[in-house]
Parts: sequence; structure tokens; C-alpha cells
Amino acid sequence: MFMATIAGNLGADAEVRNTPSGQVVCSFRVGASVGFGERKKTEWVTCSKWGKGAEGVAPHLTKGTKVVVVGEFSTREWTNSQGETKTSLEIRVSELEFTGGGQGAGQARQQTPSQRAQTPPAEGFDDDVPF
Repeated sequence: MFMATIAGNLGADAEVRNTPSGQVVCSFRVGASVGFGERKKTEWVTCSKWGKGAEGVAPHLTKGTKVVVVGEFSTREWTNSQGETKTSLEIRVSELEFTGGGQGAGQARQQTPSQRAQTPPAEGFDDDVPF
């Protein structure tokens, strides 16, 4: 198993579907820049978020949204309609962070703090700093 982290923009709105076994999966493509100068290009990575979080995150994954994705990395070979063998890069998402952009990104950032676990301040903690 290879873990990967990529940062980039969504090329289209995410799609949610159910597998024949009833699992929910949210799929989206992230364009990540690689290389420098004249050799700089965009590589497209297909990402999939499985399970409970898939449906909830999908409305916020709109075209142009900037994200950082962490997950299990793999490649998949397939044959297109012209008979050519193609390879695609794929990540099964374990962590997803919104970094800005896109139509739904502002809404997602507003919801992020409420989704985080709230830790009460330590007993005797004083917000007044004497210096």
C-alpha cells in the first residue's frame, strides 16, 4: 500500500453513486501541477471517498474547489474504445481538506469547525495573559 498526498483543483463537480452491495462512493478528479518551467503540466488523479462521509462531502466538491487529499495511491490500467491501453492514477481518500475556491468551498469551511471535536479548556486555564 502506498500513501499519497496531492493538492489541486477539482476539474468537475463530484459524483455520488451506490455500489451493487449498497456502499456509497463519492468520486472526483483533482488536477495537480507537476514539474517546473516549460515542463510544468497537470496530472489528473481520480479520487474516491467511501462510506458515511461520501454523501455529506459531495455537495462541497464543486468544479474549481481547491483541496488537499491524502489516501491510498494506486494505478489502474484499462482499454479505451480505440483499443489503446491507458493508465489512470487513483487515490482512495482517507483525509480531505478544503483549501479554498469553488462554489461550495466557503460553505465547507464554515462547517469544518463544527465537525471537529471540541476540547474544553483545561481546568484553571485563564485566557488573560499577563504579558
